[in-house]
Amino acid sequence: MKTKKNCFSDGFLFRLRFCFIFFSVLFLLLYCLTYFYNLSFFLALFPFVLVLYIFSIFTLAKFLKRKDEIIQQLFFDFKLDCEDDFKKFPLPIIVCAEDGTVLWCNDCFLKSISPKKNYVGESFLGVLKMPLYSACKVNRHLNIDFEDMNFRVFVTYLKESSLYLLYFEDVTDYLYLKQEYEVSKPCVFYVMVDNYKEMLADKKDSERSSILGKIDTIVEEFVDGYMGFMQKYRENEFLVVLEVRHLANICKGKFPILQKGEPSLPDI
Repeated sequence: MKTKKNCFSDGFLFRLRFCFIFFSVLFLLLYCLTYFYNLSFFLALFPFVLVLYIFSIFTLAKFLKRKDEIIQQLFFDFKLDCEDDFKKFPLPIIVCAEDGTVLWCNDCFLKSISPKKNYVGESFLGVLKMPLYSACKVNRHLNIDFEDMNFRVFVTYLKESSLYLLYFEDVTDYLYLKQEYEVSKPCVFYVMVDNYKEMLADKKDSERSSILGKIDTIVEEFVDGYMGFMQKYRENEFLVVLEVRHLANICKGKFPILQKGEPSLPDI
């Protein structure tokens, strides 16, 4: 537990140095603006600003060096305390630093998600598309596409070690079945032949039978092209059942069945 306390104090100093560098840069920018408004004030503060500038450079160099040291120390503490617990966990898990760098991943992550690439040492923020502290504030989970699969990612912040734990739930098959369920819903079309009685009024019985056969053939070919079902319940009226997945293509093609009628046939 002694190591964790040192790690905590180092993390506090790490943030303190970052704040100092940020406000020092902001002060230097404001100081440069005084050159255009009050030259005497600018020259009076020059020695103090020069010392501050040198000290800021020194602090920045130390900040960058300590950053890597603190991350390594946090990772070492995690490996000592938690690695055995999570290594054989049935869900894929990765451990990230506050800047999104992947520090560790369990065997399940390597085998099921990334068998060809090791993400340790790389940033994971590009996959999440948001900072880790924001991901923790999401109500339930994040939905991401990663390695040609779909995942729900649950992000947990480990206060004792200042690390982030990411759990992955593979929902690729679930989303595929959900999409298939939505697009396979039945869609019912009512097809009626216009001018039917006028067209057949002066036709012979043989011509009438031929026209009716052509109408049935046109509707059947339309339905078969979309693997649908057709029920004729009157001579000029049909019920057609197709899957929703075909509706967009049919509308985009402006109902191709309307262009299949011949000049001698009534309008469909």
